[in-house]
Amino acid sequence: MIDDFVRTVIKDMDFIGIVERMDKSLVLLSLMLNLVVTDVLYINSKLSGGYMNRPGEYECRRIGYPRPLLPAMNNFLNSTDFTDLMKIDNALYDAVNQKM
Repeated sequence: MIDDFVRTVIKDMDFIGIVERMDKSLVLLSLMLNLVVTDVLYINSKLSGGYMNRPGEYECRRIGYPRPLLPAMNNFLNSTDFTDLMKIDNALYDAVNQKM
């Protein structure tokens, strides 16, 4: 059932990009839209080295600093319930990644 759903989504969508492969995704999109690759621009906010300061705090924190997971969150992420919820997402990701 999951495989049928993934095939339907892939067939019905003109383009699906993958964030982890943003460069390749945007090159493919520009080719599909018949654009010159240099006409497509994106800026990765995580590479700017930016810092932020929340009101009331005296220290600046690097944007994207890792946050610890609460035990309940960690338990859920390691549960079979979460694994079951992610089956379709993982199958779709794998199919798009392979198609690239």
